[in-house]
Amino acid sequence: VTFVFQISSEERRLVVATLALANLPKINSATEVDALFFRNRYPSPDSAVRIARIRRFQGKLLGWLNRIVESESGREEVLEEIAPDLRMVKASIFLGKQDGKRRIGYDYQIDNAQTGSLVSVALLLDDRLDLTSKLQKCSWVECGGFNLDFEARGRPRKYCEGHKKLHDAQTVLARVRKHRMLIKKRGKAHGKSS
Repeated sequence: VTFVFQISSEERRLVVATLALANLPKINSATEVDALFFRNRYPSPDSAVRIARIRRFQGKLLGWLNRIVESESGREEVLEEIAPDLRMVKASIFLGKQDGKRRIGYDYQIDNAQTGSLVSVALLLDDRLDLTSKLQKCSWVECGGFNLDFEARGRPRKYCEGHKKLHDAQTVLARVRKHRMLIKKRGKAHGKSS
């Protein structure tokens, strides 16, 4: 159940599951994907066809997320792409109270990972929720996974948890060389020789 202009805990869980699906290095079973999206649900049987369908969808999802992170025009493209499928998602509308105020809300009927991801991408694109600017792609070369800090204040994270230290450890020599070259150039600019 969701209230307009504020992401609910269920929607948050859906977005986290979608990013986890996008970040999976290899999908070996549909059951592992179902486990990301559904708690206490009897897993659907794995089949080669279903796994292949999920893998194709994961590729599409990665494309959407990359374009969302990259530019406003990319966000507009994704919006155009998902709009027809999003219309097929069933949702119940209700009026309820939140923080003592009457608000309209939605209860999405999510029956598979693809539908859940579609709703999540729409939530990421909804400017009223301000999630788009918080979605980032990890800058560590060996990762490149997506992360979203729901409570971000200031600049969004550029790295997944723990990857900043790994990035710094791997790039320390290059950064030191760059710093020394900068100092050397400044010295020459001021007439000093080294």
